[in-house]
Amino acid sequence: MAWQDTLLDASFKGVKFDCARIQDEAQRDVQRHQYPYVNGEDTEDLGRTAVTSELTAVFWGDDYEQRYQKFLEVLEQPGPGELIHPIFGSIPLAQLEAWRVGHDADTPDACTVDLRFVHSTPSSPLFTRQLPEQKAAASRQLKEDGLASGVESFAKRLKALTSLKGVTDRLNSIRSTMDRTLSAIRSVTNGVGAVTDLVEFPRTFTSSLADGLRGLVDLRSFGRSSRMSDWNGLKGVFDDVIRLPVSSAKGETPTSFRPTQAGQVGAQQSQVPIAILQEDQQPIVAVVKVVTAAELVDTASDILTDEAKTPTLSPADIEVIVSDVREVVQDAIDANRDLYPVEEARLITEPLKDAALAIQEAAVVIIEARPPLRQRVVNAPTNLHLLAHQWYGDYRRADELVRLNPAVRNPNDIAAGTTINGYSQ
Repeated sequence: MAWQDTLLDASFKGVKFDCARIQDEAQRDVQRHQYPYVNGEDTEDLGRTAVTSELTAVFWGDDYEQRYQKFLEVLEQPGPGELIHPIFGSIPLAQLEAWRVGHDADTPDACTVDLRFVHSTPSSPLFTRQLPEQKAAASRQLKEDGLASGVESFAKRLKALTSLKGVTDRLNSIRSTMDRTLSAIRSVTNGVGAVTDLVEFPRTFTSSLADGLRGLVDLRSFGRSSRMSDWNGLKGVFDDVIRLPVSSAKGETPTSFRPTQAGQVGAQQSQVPIAILQEDQQPIVAVVKVVTAAELVDTASDILTDEAKTPTLSPADIEVIVSDVREVVQDAIDANRDLYPVEEARLITEPLKDAALAIQEAAVVIIEARPPLRQRVVNAPTNLHLLAHQWYGDYRRADELVRLNPAVRNPNDIAAGTTINGYSQ
């Protein structure tokens, strides 16, 4: 009854045929290891070879030649195709290896076609999977391209202005704005500035700015226990760096660069406003945003590289880092799009976009490499060590639960009804 109910009509590449005989075969590659003076041998299974199916197609009747010729046309087509196996059903990639046609005088107006198919499996190309470290490294190169273009456009804009006559006051206001921006950062990093005319040498401004931002990063350890708090603090300081060109021109100082009550150094809180034109201020703002975005991409790249080796952050924390990077990069992109022509702006914005995408892809790889995250409700008072033992059979994974549940104040006192994040396995 099985054939009557489940047998399928055989076909290849959409052409049906009657099938009189089927034989399927598969074998495994086995490596045999023999040793002197030892009876027997060891075997090593190297995997199964491709399955082969041998079918005998039958054509008969007054019009068998037309149907047979049509079938031969399909057999002449190169490449694999779908084979409907009468027993096994659809085989999406069946490669025809050989066929043989037989005519017999005892069976006039009929022929048989012996077919041999190899079940093809899509190959897995070598080295197609990029590791998170590779994606993070790609973001570094991409942001360097955008940074170089942004600095070049900034230098061209200042060079064009210095070639004009009667712009001394404008140049002085630009110079003062850049000086105050760097001075505010150095007041925190205790850096020393070079005695250079920043208007005549605009690349000195951008390189000094990048050094200052790296100094702000170095003030934080980004250790396993403080990684997220250090990131949030750095993001807040970088936001204030972006505000510096505008706030310093107004005589104001962002919170991150004000002297503390403990007597630590800091920028002067009240300064004389600078009379700078908006068209002169915009290039400074744009290049500061580009340099800041580039440094934030670098820092995120370092964090994700470490995270791929030693997980310390929850998926939500990783999403926050990616979101912060995209926010700052988008701000830099918008500023340069508004300032420069499309052709010139694209040299800056496209690499920055690709860098942000590389950071996002690295984060996705890191998150997807872990088991799915699920939430469970605790039924009775417990602690994270006991939960780790109950859920995973390993109390040492309590540290993992602590990391995934930053809202838990006391890991040794989990009340009933508390929702706990944990990996599914």
